[in-house]
Amino acid sequence: MTDDRSDWDNTLKMDTPDLSGKTIELPLDDFMPRRIRKKKSPSVSRTATFFTETLSLFRDHSKDTEETIRAEQGQVRHHNVAQEQDESEQLGRLEEDFERKEAFAGGGQGIISRGRDLHLRRLVAIKSLREEHLNDPAQRGAFLAEARVTAQLEHPAILPIYSIHSDDNKGLHLAMKMVYGQDLKSYLQTIVKHYRKDGIRAYNERKSLRFRLDLFLRICDALSYAHSRNIMHCDLKPENIMIGEYHEAYLMDWGIARLIREPGYDPATWTKPKRITGTPRFLTPEAIRGEHCDERADIYAMGLILYEITTLEEAYSGNTPEAIMRKICAQDMRPVVHLFKHPIDSDLKAIILKAAAEDPEDRYPSVKALADDLRKYLRNEEVSANPDSLIRKAVRWTMHHSKATLIFTLLCVIAVVGNLAYNLAKQITTQQTEFSQKTAVGIAFHHCAEIAYKIDRELSKMENLLIATGNELEFFYNRSTPVRRDLIPEETQLKLWSAPGTKHHADDHRIHATNLFSRRFIKLVHGGLGKDTTGISPVTLAGISFDDGLNFTYPADSAAMEDDLRDNPDFKNRIRQDQPVSGWTAPFRQKKNADAPTVLTCSVRINTPEKKAAGILYLDLDISRLLQSIKVKNALQDYADEMTIIDDAGRMILTGKSGQLGEVSGTDNGYKDKALLAYILQYENGYLNFTRNEDGTDVEYVCVFARCQTLGLFYLEIYKLQTLIENHAKLRIKKD
Repeated sequence: MTDDRSDWDNTLKMDTPDLSGKTIELPLDDFMPRRIRKKKSPSVSRTATFFTETLSLFRDHSKDTEETIRAEQGQVRHHNVAQEQDESEQLGRLEEDFERKEAFAGGGQGIISRGRDLHLRRLVAIKSLREEHLNDPAQRGAFLAEARVTAQLEHPAILPIYSIHSDDNKGLHLAMKMVYGQDLKSYLQTIVKHYRKDGIRAYNERKSLRFRLDLFLRICDALSYAHSRNIMHCDLKPENIMIGEYHEAYLMDWGIARLIREPGYDPATWTKPKRITGTPRFLTPEAIRGEHCDERADIYAMGLILYEITTLEEAYSGNTPEAIMRKICAQDMRPVVHLFKHPIDSDLKAIILKAAAEDPEDRYPSVKALADDLRKYLRNEEVSANPDSLIRKAVRWTMHHSKATLIFTLLCVIAVVGNLAYNLAKQITTQQTEFSQKTAVGIAFHHCAEIAYKIDRELSKMENLLIATGNELEFFYNRSTPVRRDLIPEETQLKLWSAPGTKHHADDHRIHATNLFSRRFIKLVHGGLGKDTTGISPVTLAGISFDDGLNFTYPADSAAMEDDLRDNPDFKNRIRQDQPVSGWTAPFRQKKNADAPTVLTCSVRINTPEKKAAGILYLDLDISRLLQSIKVKNALQDYADEMTIIDDAGRMILTGKSGQLGEVSGTDNGYKDKALLAYILQYENGYLNFTRNEDGTDVEYVCVFARCQTLGLFYLEIYKLQTLIENHAKLRIKKD
C-alpha cells in the first residue's frame, strides 16, 4: 500500500523514468485484424485484457473459444449475482469492527483507505470495491477471489488479509496490513531520477543493486511458495511489488491468479482462449500466441523484472501494446546493458537471459532454481546459466577459500622470494668465486711474468757485463806495449791449459793479459748475478778459449773443459764473422758429467786488431740457481701442481712442483700435454683454464705462462683451480 511518505528510504536515493506500461486501454484494431474487445475500466487500471480471436501476426490462425478466466483459490468458476448476494449477507459488517478513514490510493477495481481496528486498535488498510462495480458479478467475484487466494498464501512476502466485510450497501471491503512504502516501479524511477540529477558516480550502484536483488529474491521466495500451493500469479510486474518502510518486500495483486495444474486439463482437448489477461510487456510469447501457460510464465515475467532491476530500464518498450507484443514474439529484447553504462557481470546477464528465454524449455524449471542461481551469483559461486571455465573455477575457488589462498600465496611469495634470494646469493657467490678466481689467477700470472721478466733482465745484465769484460781483454791483447809484470797478481786462480796437440810459450802476452783480469773472472763467477738463498752464485764457470787451443778457466779446479772447445758447434758459430758478437746458447748438460746441472752459456767473440776472430770469452749459468738468485718467490707456488721451463721446441729444461724445480731425468724430455704446449707456443704469455680427468672425475686446472725473450724459453705454473682460489684467499686473510 502506498502512502504520502514517498521519501521512506533516504539511504538509497535512486529512481527511473516511466519504465512500464501504465494502464493500457486497448483498442487494438491495428494489432488485431478483426476486432479486439476491451474491458471497460477506469483509466487508472494497470492490467489490460486482450482478445486473441484471430491473430494474423502470429503463426496459428485457428478459432479460439471464448472463455473468461477468473481465479478463486486458483480455480476457474462462474459467479452469479444471487450467490454473491448470499455470500455478502453472511459477511460481517465493516462498521462493527473497523473505523474507515480517508482514502489514500485507488485502482481500477477498488479504493484503499486508512482504517482503525476497533478491537485491537491497530492501523489497517481497507480495500473497498468501487461503488460502480457493486452490481457487477465479475468484479465482485474477482474481488472475492483475490481476497480468498491471498488469504490462502501465508508467507512473509505476501500481504496478509485480516478479514473481509460487507456493509449496508452490499459493498465488499478487505482489511489488510498497512504498509508504508512504495512499489518497486516507483523505487526504480527514484533511482534513475537521482542518477540523472547527480550522476551515477555519486552513488554506490553495486551496493544498491545488491539491495534490489535481495528484494527480488524475497519475491522469488513468495512466488515459489505460491507455486508449491499450485497457484501462479499471472500478473507479475514491478508495480505489484511493494517495498515497505523497513525494507520489507510484498508480492501484491493476486486478482487474476489461477491454478497451475487445473483439474481436468488435457493437452489433447485443450483449446486456445479468446481472451488473455495480463500486462502487455510481461506477457510470455506462448501466452500471446494463445498457448497453454504454466508456472514458467511467471518465471519469464520474473526474468523481465530482474532485467529492470539490473539495467533500470524496460526489456521491451513501445508506444502501443501491440508494438510491445510484436517485440516479445520476435524476441527483440534490448541488450542487457545498464541505463547509465554501469558494468553488469556476465553471470547476471546469463541469469536474466535464461529466465526470459523465448522457449519455456530453456527457462529455469522453477522459481526456486532461478533464486538459487541468483543467490549463487551473489555468493560469487558458479551459476548454472553460465558454467565456469577451468580458469574461472580456479579463480572462484581462491576467492571462496581466502585463508587457504592467502596461505598458498604467502608460501608462493616466500618460495619466490626464497628462490630469488637463493639465486641472488648464488649469483653473488658465483661472482665472488669468479672474482676470487680471476684475482688468484691474475696474481699467479703476475708473478709468473715477473719471473720471466727478471730472468731476461738478469741475463741481459750478465751479457752486458761479459761484453764489457771481453772488450777490455781484447784491448789488452791487441796493445803493442807488453803488460807490466808487477801488475799481475801472484795467485791468479785461473787454470791455464792447452788443447791436446797444442803448446804455448810461457811468455805469451795473452797469458799475462788474462791473468791481469783474474779478479774480473772471480767477480763474474761469484758476484755477477748475485747469489741464491744458499750463498752460491748461479754462474758455475767463466773462461777464455782461443782458436789456437789456449784456454783459461775459473774456477781452476773445474773439469768442465777437458775437451777441445774448438770442436764445439757453439764455439764455431760464435767465431763466425756473420754471427752476433755475443749471445746465449740453448740450455745443455755436459756429456761427460751426467750429474752436472743444466746450464746456459753466454759467449763474446774476441777479435784481433785486424777484426778477425781470435777466440771467445764465455761463462756457464746454472738455471736452477738463477731462479733462486733472482729472489722472485710467489707464496702460491707452494701449492703448484707443476712448475716447468720449456724451450721453443717443447723440450722440458726444468720441472717440479710445490715451489721446487729440478732437472729432467731421462732422455725423453718432451712436454706431454701437446694441446697445452701448442697453446703456450701460440700465445707466449697468458693463462688457460682446462680440465683433466682424474679417477673418473673432471678436475679444473689453470695454467699461467710467460716467455723469457732473451733465451726463448717459457716458464709455466699449473694449479688446481679450486686449490689456487682457496689458498689465495687464505694468504690474503693472513696478509691482512
